Amino acid sequence: MRRKTGELVLFEKRILKVAKGLHEFYGYQIAEKLGHEVEKRGTLYRALNRLEKFGYLKSRWEDNPIKNVPRRKYYRLTDKSDTDGTAIR
Repeated sequence: MRRKTGELVLFEKRILKVAKGLHEFYGYQIAEKLGHEVEKRGTLYRALNRLEKFGYLKSRWEDNPIKNVPRRKYYRLTDKSDTDGTAIR
């Protein structure tokens, strides 16, 4: 079954619900909160990218990364995620 353009799937809605209480977060934080729901990290990061594309999230790269450690990509909810009641139910 294909999704309608711009329609969120249950996993994406769960990400938004978990993120609702966080000011800013990175993927691993969401993975920890979702626990067993995240079987593959690639699934999570693809979902975060779709949510950003749909306008529910904004992202930025970490300003001062620790040497020899990959930079984190931080996300935050947008106003669209607050006003679109269907997204975070």
